[in-house]
Amino acid sequence: MDKINRLIKNLKEFQKDINKVKIPVKTDEDGYIDKECPNEECLFQFKVNAEDWGNNFKDEKVFCPNCKNESAANTYYPSEFIGQFRRELIASFREKVLKGKQVPYDFLPYIATKKWNLKIECESCGSRYSVIGSAFFCPCCGHNSIEKHFEDSVVKINLKIHEIENIKSSIVNTIGADNADIIARSIKESCLSDCVVSFQHYSNLMYLKISGKKPKFNIFQKIVDGSETWKKEIGEGYEDWISSQELNLMNKLFQQRHLFLHSDGIVDQMYLEKSGDSKYKIGQRIVINDNELIKLVETILKIAEKVKGYGT
Repeated sequence: MDKINRLIKNLKEFQKDINKVKIPVKTDEDGYIDKECPNEECLFQFKVNAEDWGNNFKDEKVFCPNCKNESAANTYYPSEFIGQFRRELIASFREKVLKGKQVPYDFLPYIATKKWNLKIECESCGSRYSVIGSAFFCPCCGHNSIEKHFEDSVVKINLKIHEIENIKSSIVNTIGADNADIIARSIKESCLSDCVVSFQHYSNLMYLKISGKKPKFNIFQKIVDGSETWKKEIGEGYEDWISSQELNLMNKLFQQRHLFLHSDGIVDQMYLEKSGDSKYKIGQRIVINDNELIKLVETILKIAEKVKGYGT
């Protein structure tokens, strides 16, 4: 009975002591601490400037830079950190409850991983954070930088375009030439789709920012209608910003993307009429031209830069 009473006493003391425990966190070389999105479908890892975390962030609301999950600050501990704390907590429980020893108030520090190259400062609240790859939302205020989002998207598209052949060469010996070619072609087609989607998303958000109005559904997937929409709002359209050759190419590739989306790239009469493309006949399948794809990226960047000037 005495043993049971002693265990109960130790357990109650443990519950009191555990509230006093402090877990020191050491920053990386640039003063950033590690965080992880608590959304199990995301688990995006990022870093936050430790000074900003203490001064700018709210305890009740932190945003994931990747999926914009909104949760309390104390839910963003990295999985590795949680695992370390759990192990130390179990060890302390055994020492205190079973042996009656003192719980250490300072656990082993959690040391941040090595610094990352990409640092971002939110244009809205000024908070600093770091990611690998890209991020879409400020973890402090949730701000979505339209320009930054678009620039990141274009960087990824360009990277895929220029690395297609290297990717193909690297997997030939593993999966065979035929399968490698299929994957390379799929990547190229996804680049075209990404161009159209990124351009449309950027145009939608910039139109809302400039005009205060939501644009018509999918208006910026239609070259003529998109240009007319800008003309009505700001007095200029695509014809004022890019050459007729660039405009024709843009229209053709946007029509090709429509084919891939709705008919797996098989040419129909509507494509021939809307694209002005005389190289294909009905029933053929579109083959994306690398140089045209690169030129499309350059063209949408030109338009984006012009639109950006009206949004500042």
